[in-house]
Amino acid sequence: KWSNNFMAEQVFRDLGTTSAAGDARGTWDGGRKVLQDFLKKAAPPVQKSNILNGSGLYTGNRYSARQISSVLRYMHHHTWGPEYKSTLAISGVDGTLGRRLRGESTKGKIRAKTGTLNQVSALAGYMITASGREVAFVILFNDPPVRAWRLRPEQDAIATAIARENRRLHQPRDRSQRGIADGERLHHVIALQHVFHADEELRGVDLGAVIMQQALHDHRNGRCARQHDQP
Repeated sequence: KWSNNFMAEQVFRDLGTTSAAGDARGTWDGGRKVLQDFLKKAAPPVQKSNILNGSGLYTGNRYSARQISSVLRYMHHHTWGPEYKSTLAISGVDGTLGRRLRGESTKGKIRAKTGTLNQVSALAGYMITASGREVAFVILFNDPPVRAWRLRPEQDAIATAIARENRRLHQPRDRSQRGIADGERLHHVIALQHVFHADEELRGVDLGAVIMQQALHDHRNGRCARQHDQP
């Protein structure tokens, strides 16, 4: 359950050796092609996304919260969905969440992937809320005025607030966007994208750590008061 950048890069490279890579087979470009083709099915549209590496270790990858939420919904209904979820860290139990989210309302009830760079912190996955519903969620922080890892307590507080929700949460009007299949338990998708500057572009985040779009801009309150003029 530990995040392993080296292994992520090897999986990315291995994708490029498959026949789906076409003329780019055996190259990094081949890996990118295979992944882009997958995202066209799982998380359209992908025009504004960018893939440069498999680990998200530097700021080349760009995905919106909406695209990542689509991936979570897609994998929830996928044949290999249970195996996919089993690779995610369990809150308060193991992996990168072993020492996080250990409260009564969250321990053992969240399976998620973390993603951290100096200016990025991400937490995304699935949880069982107090109402008994399974929820897919994403929390992305970009360009905070402090090192992003220092905002993990705030990130956990948001996740805890979602976990304690005991009411029917907001549903998109269009049923096709809800990620619901008859008999399935994934009832809601919650997404939070918090950008600490005016630029809505997302800096690099781990591919496994992302989810739906409600861009939240609050530049004048609390920790968000300071803006950065970064490219």
